[in-house]
Amino acid sequence: MPFVALNPDGERICSLDHDDLRLEYRPGDFTCQLCGGEMVYKHGTQVRSHFAHKTACTSDYEHKPESREHRDAKYKIRDLLMTKYPGAKVDLEVPLPEIRRIADVHMDLNGWREVFEVQLSSITVEQIEARTQDYESLNITAQWWIGGAADTPAIKQWCIEQFGEFNSIEVYASAA
Repeated sequence: MPFVALNPDGERICSLDHDDLRLEYRPGDFTCQLCGGEMVYKHGTQVRSHFAHKTACTSDYEHKPESREHRDAKYKIRDLLMTKYPGAKVDLEVPLPEIRRIADVHMDLNGWREVFEVQLSSITVEQIEARTQDYESLNITAQWWIGGAADTPAIKQWCIEQFGEFNSIEVYASAA
């Protein structure tokens, strides 16, 4: 359930930035920013507005389905950054074609690029280290927010050794 799709002009559009995109666009107007497939806009009372593929995504980007908690965390981190750094360009779900990854939250502050990655499911130190190195290869700083099954002593120790801190996140799924 991505929050971002492309509009008919090929511009990235975030469903969270609009009250109801059905008032501005027609069905079939949105496409996936990764595979170009048709996206359906979903707007209701049970979950935040988002996009869904009409058929399966055929992209070769590394991505997996996200839990409601993961999506909530991305949303909260984005809002926190937008408040804390009003001059920054803060975006959700930014594709990085050079490394075939999608940054959960990407911030550009006067050329300083940083990604904020949420990790709630199990992951090894080697996997998180490889992802961090991918971002660093693009001169992008990675900051990890760890919770749930990913919050292990090994991951915590690695974060402290690498970054001097450990960002713990507890997110509970909201109804909206």
